[in-house]
Parts: sequence; C-alpha cells; structure tokens
Amino acid sequence: MAAAPNCDFARMVGLAPSNRGQPGYYPRHDRNQDGVACEPFVRRFNSQRWR
Repeated sequence: MAAAPNCDFARMVGLAPSNRGQPGYYPRHDRNQDGVACEPFVRRFNSQRWR
C-alpha cells in the first residue's frame, strides 16, 4: 500500500484522488472524512454576490 506525503505528490504520481481502501488513501488527506482523499477543490460562489 502506498501513502504519499501530501496531495500534490499523490496527484503527481497518479494516486489521487483515492477512495478508502485503495492504494494512495491516507486518512490525513481526507479532510471531510467522506472516504475520498485528495479530492479536487470545487469553488462555490454565492449567486447573490454576482448579480
């Protein structure tokens, strides 16, 4: 089982994103505890702000 020191490295070597139980999954990299480590960041905008 492989564990990368950080998400940037995991993405670089093709281990991210990874699901719990798969190679490359490390609980420290799963910030929201949903079982997916190093998931891509999705920016959410407040629709009221852009009107």
